[in-house]
Amino acid sequence: PSSVVYSINPAAASDSGSYQLVASNSFGATTSAVAVVVVQVSPAVAAPGFFRDAGAAGSSDAIGALQPMLDGRLIIGGSFTQLKTNGATSVFRSYLAAFTTNGIVDPFSPAPDNIINDAIRQSDGKIVVAGLFQNMAGNVRKYIARFNTNLTFDTNFSTTLGLGPDAAVNDIALQPDGKILLAGTFTAVSGQPNTRGIARLNSDGSVDTTFASAYTSFGSGTLVDILPDGRIVFVGSGSYGGASASVYRINTNGTVDATFTNILGAAVTALAVMPDGGVLVGGTFLTLNGKTRPILARLIQNGAVDFTFFADATNTTALNQSSIKAICIQENGKILAGGTFLTFGPFRNGLARFNADGTVDTSFVFQQGYGDSSFANSINRIVTFADGRVAIGGTFATWEGVAENNLAILNGDPASTNTYSVWSFNSGLTAGNNDPAADPDNDGVPNIFEYYSGTNPTNAASALRPVNAVVQIGAQSYPAIKFVRSKNITGVTLMPKVSANVSFSNSLGWTLDSTTDLGDGTDQLVIRSNASTASNAVQFLEILLQLNP
Repeated sequence: PSSVVYSINPAAASDSGSYQLVASNSFGATTSAVAVVVVQVSPAVAAPGFFRDAGAAGSSDAIGALQPMLDGRLIIGGSFTQLKTNGATSVFRSYLAAFTTNGIVDPFSPAPDNIINDAIRQSDGKIVVAGLFQNMAGNVRKYIARFNTNLTFDTNFSTTLGLGPDAAVNDIALQPDGKILLAGTFTAVSGQPNTRGIARLNSDGSVDTTFASAYTSFGSGTLVDILPDGRIVFVGSGSYGGASASVYRINTNGTVDATFTNILGAAVTALAVMPDGGVLVGGTFLTLNGKTRPILARLIQNGAVDFTFFADATNTTALNQSSIKAICIQENGKILAGGTFLTFGPFRNGLARFNADGTVDTSFVFQQGYGDSSFANSINRIVTFADGRVAIGGTFATWEGVAENNLAILNGDPASTNTYSVWSFNSGLTAGNNDPAADPDNDGVPNIFEYYSGTNPTNAASALRPVNAVVQIGAQSYPAIKFVRSKNITGVTLMPKVSANVSFSNSLGWTLDSTTDLGDGTDQLVIRSNASTASNAVQFLEILLQLNP
């Protein structure tokens, strides 16, 4: 024949590579030139090899909590009562369950007596769950519980916590220091005062008495997250510290942060904090503080709406019945937003993705989404696996035309190769000197800061140390630190602290004053104190870096 077509159907990313055609007959053989084939799989397509069906379609079986474990299993929570795998016979699992790495229902069956709202993973791999339950794994355990890495019930956590919250916990968030923030309808936690609506636990489950809720006679929390500087942003109702709003920013001790413009009267159902301290909010709102901004917005550090973020999202007519219920910031900085919407700019049917600057990510392509032209379906939760895959949970029957009731695993993006472990290996660090706190070249700069700034941990001459600076705002001077951050890093949390003494308690607070692109793959960051030298003549500034779990 004059031409030959070789087809790979279906094609997967693993089919990428070099191909040659060999033609032969009784007179001999000939080999073609090498053809390089690259298979790029859309990150929005369901991943192969993971089959699951979380009950029947409908809100009574909704998935509302998702959390990958360190071993690759997936914790799911919600209002479901049955699970099944790839068309198999249904397995009874009420409200909380797990899937194995290949999508089989795990034997884990703690059988709580009510809905699970949220789940988080601590740095040691233990899983904390929260919701409406009052019994868990055969134990009286109200509204919050913890499981060990092997998914046995953690009795130590329960013993330390004591009575626990006296009503439902809606959302939980993990601080870098291991402490756990709770938001809910509770009026007290373990009988402790100043724990209404929002409270904080130590990593062992005991109530953190250094944090005091400013709710008094009425108030409840819906969502909570932690900013890079340790301050807290949360969604609530009622009067908090004398202010009635939808979105608040509070200090690390629970007091109101007066430098933040609270969002008033908006129905906010999704919340996420960006690495630069910006806050993403989603909900059913069409305006924020009197400005048109339907269902999704970014708030800059003082709480004002950032109108450069997805500037096309202004069609309030098309989004009148829509909502954003889940926001997930991926390790590469891209932003996934899920909920109930039929059209949202170029997106439709429940899922959208943006670049970090708010522009539309054109590489995220799908055709049908959850495939329903009504508002009955919803994506309620989005999380990512270590390998880059994305899990979406909610109330839907299909994803891209395939039966994926209420839970789907998408290809996502390939896992980043710019991790600390890859960098340390490529830098020639070996066991004994590859710890983040180690300093192999004795230049006073630990490995994690060399990774963060993009310098060589074995060459003392390459180190880029933070330097003192002063930021002038009007007639006031503010102490600052200036340092370099590589664009080629992932998985590091920046935690500056500014205090009036060497305790580094972050009592004065800080602000990211500026970010300058140096044009060599790095940015120059300037972190300044929130207190002027006139108000605090002596100040201590510290830069802390922590590898994410």
